[in-house]
Amino acid sequence: MSILDILILMAVLAGTAVYFTHGKLWDKPKAQAAAFQGAGESFVEFANENDVKVGVFFGSQTGTAEDYAHRLAKDITASFGVNAVALDLMDYRFDDLDQLGEDRLVVFVVATYGEGDPTDNATDFMDFIGSDRTEFSNGKGADEQPLEGIRYAVFGLGNHTYQYYNAMGKKVDACMSTLGATRVGLLGLGDDAEGMLEEDYLEWKEDFLADFAGEFELSEKKEEYKPMYRIIEKPEVKSDSPSVFLGELNRQQLQNIPISAPVSSVNPLISCYKKTKELFKSDNRNCLHIEFDIKDSGLSYKTGDYVSVWPMNPSQAVDDLLDVLGLTAKRNTVIVVQPFNTMDKAPVLSPTTYDTVFRYYYDICGVVSRQFLSAIAVYAPTAETKAKLEKLGSDKDRFRKTVLDYHLNLAQVLRLVSPNRPFTNIPFSLLLEDMTHMKPRYYSISSSSLVHPDTVHITAVVSRKEWNEQEHVFYGVATNYLLAHCLHNGHQKKHHPNGLEYQIDGPRAKWAGGVPVFIKKSNFHLAPPNVPIIMVGPGTGVAPFRAFVMERAKLASDGVKVAKTVLFYGCQRSNEDFLYADEWKQYKEQMGDAFEMFCAFSREQDHKVYVQHKMLEHADLISDVIDNGGVFYICGDAERMAKDVTNALAEILTTPKVDGAKRVKELRDNNRFLEDTW
Repeated sequence: MSILDILILMAVLAGTAVYFTHGKLWDKPKAQAAAFQGAGESFVEFANENDVKVGVFFGSQTGTAEDYAHRLAKDITASFGVNAVALDLMDYRFDDLDQLGEDRLVVFVVATYGEGDPTDNATDFMDFIGSDRTEFSNGKGADEQPLEGIRYAVFGLGNHTYQYYNAMGKKVDACMSTLGATRVGLLGLGDDAEGMLEEDYLEWKEDFLADFAGEFELSEKKEEYKPMYRIIEKPEVKSDSPSVFLGELNRQQLQNIPISAPVSSVNPLISCYKKTKELFKSDNRNCLHIEFDIKDSGLSYKTGDYVSVWPMNPSQAVDDLLDVLGLTAKRNTVIVVQPFNTMDKAPVLSPTTYDTVFRYYYDICGVVSRQFLSAIAVYAPTAETKAKLEKLGSDKDRFRKTVLDYHLNLAQVLRLVSPNRPFTNIPFSLLLEDMTHMKPRYYSISSSSLVHPDTVHITAVVSRKEWNEQEHVFYGVATNYLLAHCLHNGHQKKHHPNGLEYQIDGPRAKWAGGVPVFIKKSNFHLAPPNVPIIMVGPGTGVAPFRAFVMERAKLASDGVKVAKTVLFYGCQRSNEDFLYADEWKQYKEQMGDAFEMFCAFSREQDHKVYVQHKMLEHADLISDVIDNGGVFYICGDAERMAKDVTNALAEILTTPKVDGAKRVKELRDNNRFLEDTW
C-alpha cells in the first residue's frame, strides 16, 4: 500500500476505536489533587468563614437535583436552626475535605445522566473522588482512608428503566465510604420512572432528618416560617422600564447585547424557524417537525445530539394562578427579590413582575408537591380548607389519587380545596422557595449534521392527556408552546387546538419568530459507516434514527460504502401517524440493499403488532448483524417498549450454548447496545 493508503487506514481504525471506547483510550488520567486545586474555592474555607454547618451539594443537569438541594438546605435550617446552604459542585474544590471537622456535614444530591455519567457540573468532582491517585491535604491517598471522621449523606436521582440506575448516587456513596467517610442515614435512591421521585425524596428526607438530629444531637425546633427572600414592591417603577426583567434569561438579553457564541442553556440562542410541518394526518393529535436555524450562531451539533428548548407557560395558567393567589391586580407590579442570607442566590432575575415570574421563570403547570401543600396549609382562607390541605399533605395515598394521578398543578389544587376563596396570605417568598423552576426540555435532534449543518430538526408529539371525558386535561408545557409557535408562523390552523395562548414573541417582542434553544451533547451517536447497525424506534423514538439514516444515505450517494443499516419502526396506522413516510423511500433509493426498514402498524389488524414482534420475524437478520460486529440502538418509551425490545433481542441471541441475556449485557459493556429512552 502507498503511504496515503496507510494513513487513511489508520484514520479509519482510529475513528472506529474512538467510537467503541467513547474516547477512553485517549482520556487524560483521572484528576489528581494538585490539578484539582484550581477548580474553585475551597469548600472548607468557605464553611469556616461563613459558619456553614451543612453543605448540600448538587449535581444537576436539568435543575431537579438543584431544586431538591435548595429545599433540603432550607428544611435543615428551619428544623434545627443550623446554617445549611445549597451549593454547586462545580464551584468548589475538595482536596482539603479532610479538614472539614466532625461538627459539619456534606450532603450530595446528584442526578445520573446518559449512560451512567455524572452531570456536567459534577464531572470534575467525580473524577477527583473516584481517582486512585487522589491525595488530600493530610497527605493521605485514596487507599489510606483520608476522610476518616468526615460525615456525609447522599440522595440520588435516577430512573430504574435505565441500565445504570442511579449510578452517580451509588458511586458517590461508594467513593466517600472508600475514602473513610461515614454516611449519615440511608443512601437515598429516587426513582422517576413512574412519577414517584418526589415521594421517594420526601420519604428519604424524613428519615434523614431524624438520623441527622440523632447523629449531631440536635432537637427539632418548631418555629414560624422565616422567608428566605425579601420581596420589595416598586409601584413607582413602570413594568416596561429597560431595567426590569420581563422574561429575559440573562442580563445580555435585557441589555440587547448580541451573543456571538451561546455557551450554556441559560445563555441560549433565540433561533427562528426555517420550516415547520404537521406530521400527523389526524384531527385530534399533533406531531411537529420543526427546523431551527443555527447558521452563523456559534452553535454546532453532532448527529445524535439533543437540542434544549426553553418553554413558557400559557397565559391561561398564569391568569389562573395569579387569580387564585389574589395577585391579578398586581400582575404588572415591579418587585425586587433579595435573599436575606447573602450566601443564598436570588431565585429569579430582578427587578421583575409577578406575571413574569409565573410566565417565564417557574414551571407552574407541573404537579404540585405534597410537601408544599403541607407548607401552605397554614395560610388557607378557612379552617375547612386548611384541614383539606393538611390531609393531602400528610396522606400520600389520598395525594396520589387526588393530585398525582390527575397531574394537578398548584392553582388547580387550590381551586379544588377552596373554589370560592383565594389564598391571599401565602408569602410570595414561600412560593419562590418551594415551586419548581422552569427548565429546558431536551429533544433528540432528527437531522444529520453532515446534511444540515445550519439547521437543527426536532420531531415532537404534542402532549395532551384527558380524564373523565375532558373534565380535566393536562397539557405538556413545551410541546404545546411549540405548537402555538408553529401555528403562529403559518402552518395549519391559526388557533391552538387546545385553546392555549402564549406571549409568542417573548419579552418585549425580542423573541419574535424565535425560540430559545441550545445544543446538548449526547453519547448516542452514529457508528462509523463501515459498522452495521440495527435501530428500534417506534413513534417519535425514530427521531435520532431519521438523522442516522439521513447521514448514511448522504454518504452512500457520495460513494462511501455503507454497512447494513436496519430500522424497526412502529406507529398506530400507516395512513395517520407514519412519520416521514416519503423520506424512507428516498433513503432506500440512495442506499439500496444496505438499508432495510420493517414497520409495525399496531392497529391495522385484529391483534396488536409492535416492533418487538417484527424483530422476532427477522431474527436471522438481527443475529447476522450482531455477529458481524453490529451496534444495536433503542430510542423511545423506557417503561414498556425498551424492556420488550431488550427481551426480544435476548431471545433472538439465545442458542443452546449462549445465554441471550448475558450476550445483551456483553453488548452493553462493549458500547454496542445503546439506549436513548424516557
